Order: sequence, then C-alpha cells, then structure tokens
Amino acid sequence: MAEETFRMCKLDWDARTEGEHARFLSLYRRLIALRKKEIVPRLSGMGANSGQFEVVNERVVKVTWRLGDGSDLSLVANLSAEPVHGLSLWGSDHLWLEGFATGDVLEGWSAVFSLKAKS
Repeated sequence: MAEETFRMCKLDWDARTEGEHARFLSLYRRLIALRKKEIVPRLSGMGANSGQFEVVNERVVKVTWRLGDGSDLSLVANLSAEPVHGLSLWGSDHLWLEGFATGDVLEGWSAVFSLKAKS
C-alpha cells in the first residue's frame, strides 16, 4: 500500500519505446486484446464460485475459472524470485498461452494465462 510501490508499478510513458518499458507495454496490449477477443465473449452465463485453486508447490499456485461457455481460463503464478522448472500444467489443447514461461520453466515473480476451449 506504499505510495512508492504504486509509482514503481506504473508504466513510464516517457520511456515506453525503450527496453523493459516497451516490453511491458507490448505485453499489456497483447493481454488486453486477448481479454477482449477470447475472454469477454465467454463470460456470459458464468455462475458464482466458478473458480478453484491448487497449490502446486511451495512457490507455485494455479487458479482455474470455468467461464460461461464451459471453457477453462487458468492462471499459473510463480510467487518467488527463482524460476520453477518442470511444470507441465497445460497441454496442447489450450488455445493460447501468455506470460513469462519458456518450455517447462516459469520465470520468477511471473504468471502464465491459458485458455482451454470447451470440449
């Protein structure tokens, strides 16, 4: 809740074309476009308590929401500074993955979103 923490999390618009700032701006734009195209149309009809979570290990949590059309939206988050190796929490049946993962490695302090269409 510190003001300094809030300021550090804001995008620096004056540096939006440089390095990390450009990378995060690109990521935010991709996530917003994916939300608009893939998630929002699937929300209608969602019931209450449609989410569930799983503590994968001491550093990783997975949250899954059943969307209104029966699809599953998942978030896998690494809540530590160290990368986590050996994750196989999503399959080829997912429509997309977005976040900070390479192969079976989830980077530190990062998350991956995936969408599995209704079977």
